[in-house]
Amino acid sequence: MSAEPVPHSICLVANPFAAAGRLGRRLPWIQEEARRRFKDVELLVSRRKGDLATLAAQGAASGHTLVAAVGGDGTISEVADGLHAAGASAALGVLPVGTGSDFAKTIQVPRDPLAALDFLAATPPKPTDIGLCRHTGPAGEPLTRRFINITDFGLGGEVVARANRSPKWLGSFFTFYINTVLTLALYRPKRVRLTFDGQTVEKGITAVIVANGQYFGGGMRSAPMAKLDDGLFDLIVLDAMPPLKIVRNLSKLYGATELLQNPAVQAYRVTHLQADSEDETLLDLDGEQPGRLPATFEIVPGGLRVVRA
Repeated sequence: MSAEPVPHSICLVANPFAAAGRLGRRLPWIQEEARRRFKDVELLVSRRKGDLATLAAQGAASGHTLVAAVGGDGTISEVADGLHAAGASAALGVLPVGTGSDFAKTIQVPRDPLAALDFLAATPPKPTDIGLCRHTGPAGEPLTRRFINITDFGLGGEVVARANRSPKWLGSFFTFYINTVLTLALYRPKRVRLTFDGQTVEKGITAVIVANGQYFGGGMRSAPMAKLDDGLFDLIVLDAMPPLKIVRNLSKLYGATELLQNPAVQAYRVTHLQADSEDETLLDLDGEQPGRLPATFEIVPGGLRVVRA
């Protein structure tokens, strides 16, 4: 049974190309179902890459109390970026219908669209931390981008660059798993310098994970202790390992206990991180590949209100 309408309005910000293009065909149905649950419903659909943040700010400026990202992790991230950058008071909601829905696992939003709409209608928003990343763009230009789930660099950046060029019909788990194996064939560890909370670490790494949420990479629970409202990143450092060793242990990366018990993994809790490298070290920011190191990462406590468990 549908939830009763509540006295707030919703703006659906959708990426019609999510879920390998299937979402675009379902948007009229999703909009109609939203009208059964909310007094006022607006649907804004992206037409080109990079306009989701603008649409999110537009939806909030129109007076909607809830702006819902309809799509995968990339869509959620861009909508969160747009809301925070605009200083919007509207809460962020999530309808996880894209290829990757890792953030939805942390906030416990149902994958079924009807159940997700019921969840949005019945659940009050909570203050939620957001990450601020200042990094180097593809052409060497300085860029600033917010993220709500996880940023990583090293192996993950190269995997995402490859995965984003791949067909999505295999689903998020196999897309990321297969592209990780393919990337490892050519990957070489990066030597990075990490400065955080008064200490500096310089070493060769396979990957460094800066986590606000718990899951990334198509279901990898890399940061099981991460909380969305503690004002801290969970920083996970994976030391340089031979490619064959990573392949043999790849399945363990999808089990949080095995990951954190590995002697080649160190975990910290930090509020700020500066990372640089003489090697080209690519970023993965909420499933997108926006550039490379050097970069700084800063937590913004309670930067957004998010409808979540």
